Amino acid sequence: MKLMEETHPLSNFANAMPYFSEQSLLLDIETTGFDAKRQPIYLIGTAYRKEDALKVVLYFAKTPHEEAEILRAFLGQLAHYHEIITFNGEGFDIPYLQKRCEKYGIAAEALAAMTSIDLLRSIRTHKKVLHLDRCSQKSIEAYLGIEREDTYDGGQLIEVYRRYAKQPNEADESLLLQHNLDDVCGMVRILPMMGYAKLHDAALTPDTMDWDEEASLLTASFFMNVSLPAPVRIHEEAYYLILENSRVKAALPLFCGTLNYYFPYPAQYVYLLREGTVVPKVLGASIPASEKRPAKQEECFTAVNGDFLAIDGKLLRRFPRFFEGQRIFRKDYNKGTAYIKTDRATLQAQWLAGYVGLLLNAYF
Repeated sequence: MKLMEETHPLSNFANAMPYFSEQSLLLDIETTGFDAKRQPIYLIGTAYRKEDALKVVLYFAKTPHEEAEILRAFLGQLAHYHEIITFNGEGFDIPYLQKRCEKYGIAAEALAAMTSIDLLRSIRTHKKVLHLDRCSQKSIEAYLGIEREDTYDGGQLIEVYRRYAKQPNEADESLLLQHNLDDVCGMVRILPMMGYAKLHDAALTPDTMDWDEEASLLTASFFMNVSLPAPVRIHEEAYYLILENSRVKAALPLFCGTLNYYFPYPAQYVYLLREGTVVPKVLGASIPASEKRPAKQEECFTAVNGDFLAIDGKLLRRFPRFFEGQRIFRKDYNKGTAYIKTDRATLQAQWLAGYVGLLLNAYF
């Protein structure tokens, strides 16, 4: 077995530190295939924090006969940590390690007991909103502008390892170790992608707010308690959001004019044929039946003039409590865009921060 150790300044990975404690161990394995019953692990790569440094440890089986040795060495290291971080580890690395340990009768209960964080699962959840074509580790690194020395993938290196196991040489060994080293260090560098999951319940602090009547647009910016590794842009009819670093910028359409408030219980109204309007049933009780009929939902409204802020209709249905006490206006009964009545003087920045926070919650 060959043990390779490297030390890197934590300052090289500063953005990753909020997601990587001294109780965390990063893990990546290299195998000779996908069949854990028959195809061995030849490399186990790990990384951890110690004081002001990132420590990388690679366990390399120079021949398949050394596999049990690297498994035991890794499990010895594992005892010092509570959390394991992987990229697709829950689907591949962890069960593969468990099956290989089982083959040699090596106890691996500590591995199963650890808290597991799988970066792939977290990132894949946000694939659509981040406009990611693929979710491989290399594609995520490219998305973040990360360059690596290694140009191979794990599958291409299987034959390299088989060749090396028969006839060891420095060139092949360097290729194998560099790939695993780049995978492990790459995982540290993509840890900030976990920031997108934190947007689900991010706290927003109002910064600026500008009411532009000429452009019929409300623009606002907020500070977040989350820092993102790459910008995100979200555009819908009722809003346009730009998320960058630890700020959110929002552009929300305004409408100045007349909109309709539709009454929630149309069965309580009748339509007066002569006047062409609706009134509550109690007021129309004395009017002859020939001069009235039951009111339709689209007829039960009152027109109101003023300034209105566009609101996402899906958000209304998903978070009704947030809009309790707010009258919802529309241009037509069947039109999707909803509005609330507001103006420059009464619109509260903290309420707006809550609304934008719900938009982020809906996406992330």
